[in-house]
Amino acid sequence: MFRETNKIVSIIKEIKKIGIKVSLDDFGAGYSSLNILKNIPIDIIKLDKLFLDKRDISEKGKIVIKNIINMANELGLEVVAEGVEFPEQSQFLKSVGCEVVQGYLYGKPMTIREFEKLEISNRDQYIESIS
Repeated sequence: MFRETNKIVSIIKEIKKIGIKVSLDDFGAGYSSLNILKNIPIDIIKLDKLFLDKRDISEKGKIVIKNIINMANELGLEVVAEGVEFPEQSQFLKSVGCEVVQGYLYGKPMTIREFEKLEISNRDQYIESIS
């Protein structure tokens, strides 16, 4: 990616022209870099789940997460936090401006068939509640 930045930027711009949003997965882990945020025209960053590796986030961890979210918001990027397993994590993320989270707190990975059954069940419960 770092050797072919111009080519990648060109490809991403073409993808975005047809209305597809581009996200950077696992931000903050491995080879992700702050330079990506200023050089690559992405729409969304997905914070790596390692930021939330414990139920209680350390004070230093909170500072790092809060500032990444602030920076992303200032850059006009959406932020998705991965690996949310506890209500306390979700509440903290919401308090620092992260509006989209995913993780076992909300549901475990499932097949399409399982998802469809869940959605049908939720729809049926909703219809019953308004009847």
